[in-house]
Amino acid sequence: MRSSISDRLSKMDKRLLNVRFKKSTASIFVLFIIFIIVFFFHPFNELTTVNLQSYPNLVDSLKGNTVISDIKIKKCFYYSSCQLNKVEQLQWRRLDSPLELYAAKPFRSLSRSMDIFNTFVFVKQASAQTVDSALVDVKITLKGEPINDSNEGWVSTDYDSYTIWKKFISKSHETFEQVDLVRDLDILFGMDDLQDSREYWQYQRTSIPVNAPVLPHLTLLKVPLTSHNKIFTEFHEFQSLKQNEVLLAKSNSLKIVQISDLHIGPDTGFCLDSSIDCTADLKSLEFLESSFEGESSSKPIDLVVITGDLIDSHRTKEFKSSILKSLSPILSKKIPFIFTFGEMDEVPLYEDKPEDENSPDESDLKVDTILKLNILNFISSLPYCYNKFVRYNQNLHGLTNYNMKVFKMPVNEETQLKLDEPAAIITVLDSENHKIDSSQINFLYRENQPLKSKDPFKLLFFHYPLPNYRPQGEFKLIGAYNDKKPLKKKTDMKFRDDIASLGYQVVSVGHEYKNDLCLLSEKIDRNTVINSMWLCYSSGAGASVGTSVDYDRKLRVFQIDFEKKQMLSWKRSALKGAFDHQMIHEY
Repeated sequence: MRSSISDRLSKMDKRLLNVRFKKSTASIFVLFIIFIIVFFFHPFNELTTVNLQSYPNLVDSLKGNTVISDIKIKKCFYYSSCQLNKVEQLQWRRLDSPLELYAAKPFRSLSRSMDIFNTFVFVKQASAQTVDSALVDVKITLKGEPINDSNEGWVSTDYDSYTIWKKFISKSHETFEQVDLVRDLDILFGMDDLQDSREYWQYQRTSIPVNAPVLPHLTLLKVPLTSHNKIFTEFHEFQSLKQNEVLLAKSNSLKIVQISDLHIGPDTGFCLDSSIDCTADLKSLEFLESSFEGESSSKPIDLVVITGDLIDSHRTKEFKSSILKSLSPILSKKIPFIFTFGEMDEVPLYEDKPEDENSPDESDLKVDTILKLNILNFISSLPYCYNKFVRYNQNLHGLTNYNMKVFKMPVNEETQLKLDEPAAIITVLDSENHKIDSSQINFLYRENQPLKSKDPFKLLFFHYPLPNYRPQGEFKLIGAYNDKKPLKKKTDMKFRDDIASLGYQVVSVGHEYKNDLCLLSEKIDRNTVINSMWLCYSSGAGASVGTSVDYDRKLRVFQIDFEKKQMLSWKRSALKGAFDHQMIHEY
């Protein structure tokens, strides 16, 4: 009897153990599946979380006489943060992007590398007074690969897959303060058309070897210690103009070039025909180069106004490279410029909230909003740029709203600028979410009210057209009016009257690359013209979806002759050169 009871208990225990084992096995299997999904398919390494970043300008990078004294590489598991320990963090700084930024993600594409590691570059930065030596050059190659026949003067350090080649100069060397020292370092991503035309930056066209379709390149800020006074003086002179939104015309006339819709990305461009070698971006940059050369031959360009879609955000993981590439013709010629967002490089300002709620703080901002702020912050840090970084302002629609005052030359130390008496006004607005709203019209009234100038020339620029760009009936136009499909009517048509009443003689936009016309918008009452102004397009300076590689790129030019009291405009295209000259306004 006892044996029978014992047997039955033993069988029950076994059944319980089997049930528990099956449940445990099922739980482990479920956890394993969740792990596989999260591990291999969740985009940890993409921009799911983004912090508001600071981008130093040239002077910021040189403050404190800091130099790069060393560089190293650290390879990390794909989903780790790849941070240094607390002691190392005091001396070393990690560059933002991994070398494999454009490589295929694990198990995303079986045809590409399934490497589950990231490689980050770290730099050691310190004051020139405290270091024993500083870097004057650096290169990264595959492990063991030489940089030249002799490698003379270089020190190499091998890592798992790479060799870092470093060239130092001792602080005790007599030329230490005169030579170009590496003051900052960054990684850019691109192909044959990538450029970094910032003054004092030396871009390495030879890429770092990575198994990816878009390759990383080093770019080095190299400045001798003895150049600080000149650089700081020039910087602060421009900063004074920038803070006051003042533009000094280079002569007794003013030339403004408007470019729009470049759609630049990290590769060589978008093409409708994938079977051909796509060089759309390269052709766009060549068009800008030749246009700037052509316009500068008669009179220097005073300002470039960029009315949106500078980069193609859908192709871009790291926006700094695409921005530097797109601005390279402007930066290389040291032309002052100002930028406003288009929909391809813009994102909504912040989550939709009830109107009675308070202004959102930084924690309320969406990821793509912070990306937009970072884009503006980076562009604002570039030389000759009139953009200023703002966090956000619930009382003003968009981020890029500026009102620049133009003064005729010559201006000398004895001349006191009267900021309320400019010879011309250049206003830039942000048509975020395809609209201009009442807060921006109020901004125009506030900025124009204190002006005492008699009959100044006034130009207004933004990206997305007003609904008034689709007029009814008969009207005068100059140029091609090909795209007549309905516009998104988020902007009140009455805002056109506000703009005209403030004395603006022209509004010029981008967005519609098929239109390059100026149309005359008139307000008529009882057969009498009360006011009129030109509504113009810049057309597209780059190729985009719906255009071919050989699309005839165009830009618009405005020129004000202060002596003749005339404002002219014309277009320049890749095929026609300068054409469609017209009078915009004459006093």
